[in-house]
Amino acid sequence: MKRLMLPILASAAILFSLPLAASAATPPNAAQMAPLQYLLGTWHCAWKSGSHSGTEDQVFDTALDGAWLQEKEVVQDANGQPFVQSIHYTGYDPSHKLYMHVGPDADGTYEVAESPDSNVWRNPGTANVFTHTKVSDTERTLSESDNVNGKAVSISMTCNKV
Repeated sequence: MKRLMLPILASAAILFSLPLAASAATPPNAAQMAPLQYLLGTWHCAWKSGSHSGTEDQVFDTALDGAWLQEKEVVQDANGQPFVQSIHYTGYDPSHKLYMHVGPDADGTYEVAESPDSNVWRNPGTANVFTHTKVSDTERTLSESDNVNGKAVSISMTCNKV
């Protein structure tokens, strides 16, 4: 019986240590993700697009052992009513040497953006470009230009960490 227990206990110890070792591993994109760590936490943003304005709350958490940031967004209109809720992920793809921002939108569409530096982003196959500027660890801005239904649209946003 003792001869059987030792191999079983050794196998169990190895199996139970594997998830712990995997979760403690540093992701291969850790160096590229380090500058984005200031985003972790809750942000309150004010946005304006033409005559429209509103607010947006964003909550950033780490995902997949730090390889990605998860962003939960709730956009409110001028009356404070939520009208868009989404979850997006931002990470760095070492094979393409690009930061990626991906996720579904509430209207059934999705967003994919890429950036060589995490500041200027482009949506592949579209005219959409947005610039993300870190002002400080507690303030950032975003400006975006797009073409919607043949009409040029611009959005500006200022976000402050809560």
